[in-house]
Amino acid sequence: MTPGPLRFWPAWWLVAFLHVATTAGTWIVTDQSEAIHTARHWLTTGTLTLREDGVRPAEMPWLRTVKDEPVRSRQLPLTMLTHVPLVALDRLFGLERPVEHGRFVHLQGHVLVLLALALLGAAIERSTGDARGAAFAVVATGVCWPVWMASRNGCAEPVEMLLVVGFLVFGPDLRPQTPATQAVRAGCAFALSWVNPAGTVLALALAATAALREPRRTALVMGFAAAGGALSVAIAWNWLFHGNALFGGYQKISIGGHFTLATLGASTAAQAKATAVQGLVLLSLALRASLRDPKAREAALGPALLYAAVFLLFAAFVMPEPERRFAPVWPAFGLVVGLHYGSLRLRSPWPQAVLAVGFLLGFRDFFHAAGRTYLGPDGVFWPGVLWVRMAFEGAAAAALGALGALGLAALVAAERVALLLRSDGRAARSC
Repeated sequence: MTPGPLRFWPAWWLVAFLHVATTAGTWIVTDQSEAIHTARHWLTTGTLTLREDGVRPAEMPWLRTVKDEPVRSRQLPLTMLTHVPLVALDRLFGLERPVEHGRFVHLQGHVLVLLALALLGAAIERSTGDARGAAFAVVATGVCWPVWMASRNGCAEPVEMLLVVGFLVFGPDLRPQTPATQAVRAGCAFALSWVNPAGTVLALALAATAALREPRRTALVMGFAAAGGALSVAIAWNWLFHGNALFGGYQKISIGGHFTLATLGASTAAQAKATAVQGLVLLSLALRASLRDPKAREAALGPALLYAAVFLLFAAFVMPEPERRFAPVWPAFGLVVGLHYGSLRLRSPWPQAVLAVGFLLGFRDFFHAAGRTYLGPDGVFWPGVLWVRMAFEGAAAAALGALGALGLAALVAAERVALLLRSDGRAARSC
């Protein structure tokens, strides 16, 4: 018997249209601009040393530099490398611009987050044969604001999300453990450290999960991969490239001073408040499944460790930004929900109602983030949506046409998702 075609795809399309329809119209966070500028520089010169003379690059006025010392990319290179193909496309079609950098570069977050959600949905349906669980998990995860925001904003979090999902969907809950699957998981754990410093913590948390749930040999492989990634960054990137084994490129911004006991209360409160709203749906569903099914409870151990690791890491950070920091964690809870969807015992219309609540919570945060004024590099811009910006700049017909097509496609996808959630969800099978 072989499984029939995957049926969760309308849910994926629905989330894809939602993310693309709200594509960011300008870059707000400096990390994105720095990654894109570094990618452009690397394409032109083949080096990550931005200047040799210590003069601050005009494109990045926020950088702290030292006269006559080389100015090197502060961020770890893996995030930058994910921008390179998109920057190359912008350059090929003449779309590079000084402020928003281009057009294709805005898709980095979309590409990586939607790829992660596709892996998530496909793994759930192939493992359980239940398209409802896969569709439900994809939508519930996709409308969760941190995931949605990572798709819009791009930069490091989408890369982390894809690697975390890759580690999990090739894990023992979904696939037999072979040398090939273990190599994929070890590669994801190793690569996380090359995304940003938080990636090292995520990798070690994933390795800890393997140590608690899997055979000793597998746990050792994952532990060595996570530790190897962290050690390679400390030696090759931090020490040899930047001259500081502990902080690397972040040494010039006094990163040690960003973690203080004085910020412990405020940072912890910010993370708890964000969790209560943004993680409400996924956490409640994972808890419900765990209370009903011991297997779900065991599977939830990994996401719980990921969450705890991120929470503790940024508990005393002056800028906890839980929307960004927890973005790679929420798909892990979505995986638990999808795999154990049957344990939830949600009868129609409850699945649709739960997803509607998740969307409303996500839209609330989206409107707060994008539906207000920003003072950007070229003045005030409102709101932070590409299609609206295009309309303001005289391309109203093109923007309305694109949004209309997206809206119609989303309506069709939403109808199919609703029909799927009302069905028994079993994929067709043939001998």
